[in-house]
Amino acid sequence: MLIPFWERVKKHTRTQKISQEKLANSIGIRYGTLKHWICYGLFPDIETAFDIAGVLGLSAEYLLTGIDKKAKKYKLKKGALRV
Repeated sequence: MLIPFWERVKKHTRTQKISQEKLANSIGIRYGTLKHWICYGLFPDIETAFDIAGVLGLSAEYLLTGIDKKAKKYKLKKGALRV
């Protein structure tokens, strides 16, 4: 069973027609790493969670909690949180 974080990621990659391979490349990790995290229900580090949210045009809060889908979009760049 997928953890809710990955269920939301998979839902939005499907609806936006973004492959998991493209998502992995967009956030600068290997596709195999992403597949491993999803398969074993592992959370990425917080910076990577923000990067995933940014690629999908969602808030990290929504991906992590399932609430506040219309929150401000956040981007994490070089360790600095920007609103």
